[in-house]
Amino acid sequence: MANKKSKKNTKNIKNKSNINILKEKKTLIILLLVSISVLILLISTSYSAFITRVGTEESLNYTTGTLNVSFDDSMGSVININPAKPISDQHAQTLTPYTFTITNTGSLDSTFKIYLTDESISNPYGLSNEQVKSNIKYQINDNEPALLSNADGNLLLAGGINGGEDTETKEFTLRLWIDESATIEMENTTYTAKISITGQSVSDYVEPTE
Repeated sequence: MANKKSKKNTKNIKNKSNINILKEKKTLIILLLVSISVLILLISTSYSAFITRVGTEESLNYTTGTLNVSFDDSMGSVININPAKPISDQHAQTLTPYTFTITNTGSLDSTFKIYLTDESISNPYGLSNEQVKSNIKYQINDNEPALLSNADGNLLLAGGINGGEDTETKEFTLRLWIDESATIEMENTTYTAKISITGQSVSDYVEPTE
């Protein structure tokens, strides 16, 4: 009889031990999940980029030569990259684009160039400006997405716009995002730039020589 009680007690102790181990495993799993969630949160909020528009607080529109540039005031004076984390090109297509228009108010046709001019770039890992820009993508209108580092002389787009009797207004959309291949070295990076647009009357345009 004593042996049976001893075996029963031993079995109960084993069961209790198993329960305790199970509880410890559950606690460990929960703690790991919390840690992973915090890590993802930190990574997703460690990137920042601000694109400012050319203009003044009183008027966010401006004129260059005979080109009148008008920005969408409803979107504010700063373009934030949102979400500020690496995303795919497909995801980027779902982002609300930043919009602005160019109107030729002159009597002659004109060319235009749209630039994204760097203001300041800081990176705690010592990445160069070009390395930082090689992790940021842009898309203007329905053109193919491209890396900012591939924008020769910060030029995003060049084209022509009618003037005179056929005066024309063109609307442009701009999307910016962090490339999905961005590494941890892009954490805590700040990139600030501004949209600038230049124009030239076709009569003043000189074809560059090779």
